[in-house]
Amino acid sequence: MHAPRKDTFADKLLRMRYFLFAVLLHLIVFFMLSTVVLFKGVAPQEEFESGFIAGGGGGGEPPPPPPPPSETMPVQTQDPNKSKTEVFNIETPAPDAPNIPIPSFTPQLPVANKTIQQPKDLAKSDFQNRAKDIRNMIEGGQKRKIGSGSGKQTAAEFKCYIAQYAQGDWSTTIELKDGKVWRGSIVNLLFMISEWSRNKIRANVVPVPLKLSSSEIFDIKPPFIYFTGHKDFVLTEQEVENLRKYLIQGGAIWGDNGLAGKGSRFDVAFRREMKRVLPSEDQQFVALPDDHPIYTRSFFPMQGPPAGMNFYQEPIEGINMDGTLAIIYTLNDYSDMFRMAFKPGTNDPDTTDAPDKMRITNWEMWKYRTVYYRNFTPEACKTSYELGMNIVVHLLTRWDEKLLLAP
Repeated sequence: MHAPRKDTFADKLLRMRYFLFAVLLHLIVFFMLSTVVLFKGVAPQEEFESGFIAGGGGGGEPPPPPPPPSETMPVQTQDPNKSKTEVFNIETPAPDAPNIPIPSFTPQLPVANKTIQQPKDLAKSDFQNRAKDIRNMIEGGQKRKIGSGSGKQTAAEFKCYIAQYAQGDWSTTIELKDGKVWRGSIVNLLFMISEWSRNKIRANVVPVPLKLSSSEIFDIKPPFIYFTGHKDFVLTEQEVENLRKYLIQGGAIWGDNGLAGKGSRFDVAFRREMKRVLPSEDQQFVALPDDHPIYTRSFFPMQGPPAGMNFYQEPIEGINMDGTLAIIYTLNDYSDMFRMAFKPGTNDPDTTDAPDKMRITNWEMWKYRTVYYRNFTPEACKTSYELGMNIVVHLLTRWDEKLLLAP
């Protein structure tokens, strides 16, 4: 027998021909693809703050800022025959406490459907010439003697009048029944004033709506007019004229922003319309200092305005005439804070209701007081009532010192 023949290397390669072919094919594909760049790698910075991340070229200095615009800017001319739209730029700061961040914005305000015509000059007369009219206004509208008392000694009987103006939602915090004020914020405040003063300040608990366009404002002689709302509004020319004459004769306006904070629709409208009423450059809204008589010489000692709805705590602002407050403006929506009623003689909220009950708590606000109506608490509402009483007492007695010295 012949000895078995040993496999040669060629025989082994022949049996591995398929494997070798596969290896050769993979090598060819590998060398073909090794020259193709699939993506470029960028080395990351060691720290985010370490420098500017430059694209494509690695590190380096950040690019220079863009050049400032040239002084000569192209101006787009407008056809004078086309109407002009007035744009109000408004800054909305966040309330002071607690820190609730509110972004600054420029809201789109509705444009009045008529041109606002401001009088060129406001007919001014000094206090001596107006003293008689002011005295008649106070004695006729308040049924009180000048100098009969101030602060906790104030004694008066008066009606509170709510401004009923042509546009806006003047009745937003009250309920009307057959066209008359039935119950709501200002009604609750007047109840508290009568209770806390032990009826020395007898306020009519049914505020009467007062049409600002009517001449009855000069027959009624209200000690002040309560002015509130949420919306944008434009006063008619007759309303502007009546309010101006009313203020010159010694009246006062208490405006309360029903949409708390600066820059709201009502805030913009109220400032604009009061500027029409008192267009003089030296009659501007200014913040009242914390030592103003409203805080220091009224019924409840205070160190400044309390926080209102949603914790807004903007300072009270005002416009003076002859050094005496003519327009007072509260921006913190105290009207809604007055919508919590207390059980008589207590600081306990009264959340009950009845068909004939005038002194009530708004149930929706009470139900959602931790969601939509923040700071609607018994403590905050009580402090708001105290401020409201201070304001009313000040508006009733603000002319006394000057009138006692007037001829």
